[in-house]
Amino acid sequence: DPPYGSTQHLLFLPTSVEVVGRAADFRVAWTGLSGSRVRILLFSAAGAAIAPGRGPILRVCYSVASETPEGRYPIRYSSTVIADPKGDEIPPCLTFAEIVGSICVAKTGCDLNGDGISDILDVVQLVHCALAGPGSDACPDSVAAKADCNGDGVVNIRDVICCVRKILDGGGFGSGGGSVPPDTTGATRIGFTGPVEWTGPADGRATIEIQPGDGFAGIQFGINAHSSPARIREIRLLSDAYQLESSIDPGGGIARAMIFPSAAGLAAPGPIRVEVILEPAIGSTGNKGMTLFAATSANLAAKAMATRWTAPTAEVPQAPGAGAPSLSVPAPNPFAVGTEIAYAIPNQRHVTLRIYSATGRLVRTLVDAAMPGGVHRVQWDGRDSAGREARSGIYFFKFTAGDVERTARVMRLR
Repeated sequence: DPPYGSTQHLLFLPTSVEVVGRAADFRVAWTGLSGSRVRILLFSAAGAAIAPGRGPILRVCYSVASETPEGRYPIRYSSTVIADPKGDEIPPCLTFAEIVGSICVAKTGCDLNGDGISDILDVVQLVHCALAGPGSDACPDSVAAKADCNGDGVVNIRDVICCVRKILDGGGFGSGGGSVPPDTTGATRIGFTGPVEWTGPADGRATIEIQPGDGFAGIQFGINAHSSPARIREIRLLSDAYQLESSIDPGGGIARAMIFPSAAGLAAPGPIRVEVILEPAIGSTGNKGMTLFAATSANLAAKAMATRWTAPTAEVPQAPGAGAPSLSVPAPNPFAVGTEIAYAIPNQRHVTLRIYSATGRLVRTLVDAAMPGGVHRVQWDGRDSAGREARSGIYFFKFTAGDVERTARVMRLR
């Protein structure tokens, strides 16, 4: 019964409840209450138990009113009672955590395979459809009707990106958890590789390696950095054979990524590497590192394939000088058009960031203001305070924050 009042209460009506997965031998009874609420009884007449593990045990379907606005609508459990085969109660906290699910409503969906979920399987099928064209065996009319994500009347790579963005920007595939399935021959493997490294006081790197399984075509996964002393700034794909799209929540604590084939091809051999760009989470007390979650991979037939964690967690050390004002190395350096520099301050203070020539002449003031604590990034377009192009040569960034002073050198090449 989500807390959105009577309007939402009437937008979603339960239509069916069925057992799935490890609960396939169980029975279910259910009844719809007022509005969107449903009461469910899952039981075994023979006194059986559901095997430990992760994964779904029930599928609950709802009808969605046509006037429902696009958005994410939360689903919450309540009044949960759990029993063992003897009829003794099991505390809920040993069975499942307090989970808030959601129904994501989009006027144009991306559920091409009709399984009720928009995910990497649908994206791979959409790539097939875009390559083969509507009316082909890979893109029958029933699929093509749902494949035109952007509504322009054609199915192409723009619809693939449209679908991917809908999934990622809608917060798809959760925000936590993750199990280690048993070793499976031909499975796709994903995990962090190598240590997390800080290349400067405001720049860190972590690397994720994906070993494609038999017939691999794409993968989706999430990264949880909430408990680490870093936040996620960017995700980069170090491979030309695939395409990556990502979504990073405000604050950089959760990121979701999807790697899928481009229009030029559907698969490529060898490992896939993803670089996670980090910056310090100023004021964070977390020290547990980052965790991968919700990895799902698809094969060339747009079917789910086994996915196995290799190293689902990575320790994140504190950034050097995290407790004091610091200045990063400019990048790119040398530069022709523009360069960026970052500085970090632990709390609010007055900051100045100025550019000087090699002879000590003031070229431009980039910052002269009271700034809140955190990591700040500033770009210099190579122009002076009058808007004139600076000549080729050596320039210096001079940074002050209170009584702390730092400098960094950059070369301009025109």
